Amino acid sequence: MTTPSKVLFGSPEMTEYYRKGSRFGIMTRKSHWRWLKKQSSQFIVNWHEQELDLFINLERAIPNIPVCLGKTILYFNDFFRQFHPHQNRVLQLFAQYAIDYKKTHGIRQLRHYLKNKVENELYDLYDYWQHGQYQGIPKIWERLLERSQQWHQWHRELLIQQQLRKDKAFQAQLNATWESPVQTHHIGNITFNALNTGLALFDEGQRMHHCIFSYLQRCIDKKYLAFSVVEACQDDSKQPRYSYSTLGLKRVKSVTLVETDCIFT
Repeated sequence: MTTPSKVLFGSPEMTEYYRKGSRFGIMTRKSHWRWLKKQSSQFIVNWHEQELDLFINLERAIPNIPVCLGKTILYFNDFFRQFHPHQNRVLQLFAQYAIDYKKTHGIRQLRHYLKNKVENELYDLYDYWQHGQYQGIPKIWERLLERSQQWHQWHRELLIQQQLRKDKAFQAQLNATWESPVQTHHIGNITFNALNTGLALFDEGQRMHHCIFSYLQRCIDKKYLAFSVVEACQDDSKQPRYSYSTLGLKRVKSVTLVETDCIFT
C-alpha cells in the first residue's frame, strides 16, 4: 500500500520543490530528503521547512517517536535550538520523558500533557536557561524542570524581599516607564492591555506567578513588549467568567513588527 507521504513526495511538483530547496538550503543533504520521505503524512503536513538535523539525531537516539510527540517537537523546533550547544541532549531528555509518560499513563494522557501542560514548562525552562542559571545537563527531564522551578521560586522571593527592603535600585525599576505602540487592543472578547511600567510588570508577575518582571530591561531598551490579556467567557450558568494570561512579544530591529515570544498563563 502506498502511504500519503510517498504520494506527496513522489509528485513532480515536490521533486522540483526539493531541487529548489537544496539550492537555497532548505534541505542541504540527500539524507534529509530520504529521512523526510519516511515520515507520516501528519508530520509532513505540520512541517514548515524547519531544519531536520534535530529530528534525525533524535530518531537515531530514540526510535519510534509517537506522531503526537513529533508534532509537538516540530512546533517547538526553534525553542529547542535556543539550548545550543546542548539542544540535542535537551531534546532527547524531553522525548524520553514523553515516551515514559506514554508507557505509564497511555497515549490519551500523553496527548493531553503535550497540548495543555508542556508549553508553560518549556517557556519557564527557557527563562531559566536564558538567565544563565543552569549548571550542566542532568540525566533526566524531571530534574531539569525541578531546577527551573527552583530558580523561578528563588527569583519571585528575591523580588518580594527587595520590595520589602525598599531597595533604591529596585524602586527605580518599579518607577521605570516606556512607550508601547499599542496601549489597549480588542479582538472579539479578548482585551490586550500594555504593561509599560516597572510596577505593572511586577504586579503582573506576582498575580500570574511568573517572571515577566525579568524582562524589564528589554522593555526599557525597546526590544520587548508585554501585555496583560483578559478573555471574557460565559459558562453554562450564563455568568461572565474571565481567563487571564500574559503575552510577550519581541520587537524586531526597533520597528513595530513583532514576533510572538511567549504566552504565560
